Amino acid sequence: MFIAKEMSENGDSYYAYPVVKNETGCEGALPVYLHAIGKTKCERHVIRDHGYSHPQIIYTVAGEGTLVIDGESYKIPQNMGFYLPANAPHEYFSSGDEDWQTRWVAMGGFAIENLFTELGLDKPRMVLIGNSAKLDKLFNEMYYSLTRDEYYGSMYAAGSLYSFILEFFKFAKSNGDPTVVKERSPMTKILDYIDSHYAEELTLEKMCEASLISPQHLCRLFRKKLNCRPMEYVAKKRIQEAKVLLANSPRNIAEIAKLVGYNNCNYFCITFKKYEGMSPTQYRKTMG
Repeated sequence: MFIAKEMSENGDSYYAYPVVKNETGCEGALPVYLHAIGKTKCERHVIRDHGYSHPQIIYTVAGEGTLVIDGESYKIPQNMGFYLPANAPHEYFSSGDEDWQTRWVAMGGFAIENLFTELGLDKPRMVLIGNSAKLDKLFNEMYYSLTRDEYYGSMYAAGSLYSFILEFFKFAKSNGDPTVVKERSPMTKILDYIDSHYAEELTLEKMCEASLISPQHLCRLFRKKLNCRPMEYVAKKRIQEAKVLLANSPRNIAEIAKLVGYNNCNYFCITFKKYEGMSPTQYRKTMG
């Protein structure tokens, strides 16, 4: 029996998890089958630190999204898609002025991994689709097979899925090494932002807004790249700028504290000593 469960999220109806069974009741009897499928009118913000359990193909039909892989961000405009292997960590979200509308499929089957490996799709890949008419046709065949036939819909959908995968592969192959619009990484964005705003009141929320990522993701990036917390990096940046002023400016300590983002001079002195092992006044003396 083949089961498609209708679900709804944020007003978007889609069919998910068509369970494939053979006569003995074992699931996943087919070499390639459809695990989930969806039409999303306004794609939500998705963060999967451990990836998704099945390979996915997602492509844009309207608007624009951003995909984050290994700390790098990629724009996914209309007629651009991407492939994500099973368990590949990723994040994606709407990033344009319009709602990001997508079509997506997730696949299973005992031959699916070998199939993608043979096609050279063994890692995340951005693909320029160009004319998506053929993909749309195959997507609709899968979608409506599930809605119109409760018992054999998944079998029909599996046939269309194989053609869908090969059509996507043809686009990937014709792209060669596809030209994608690569954004500055979130880490580069936030470091540039701190360089320009360290003298202002900085919060984790403001840094997240500047880099377009979540607080959790931001903290993970700083731990991975710089082995410190975001606000710790801000403090170190401020102290480094203060050292330049102490060595080259006649301004008093309170003035320098304000120039590097500290309204409380006492707190500035405590922070300075924490990182430099001496007070600002002692540091100035060592610089002659």
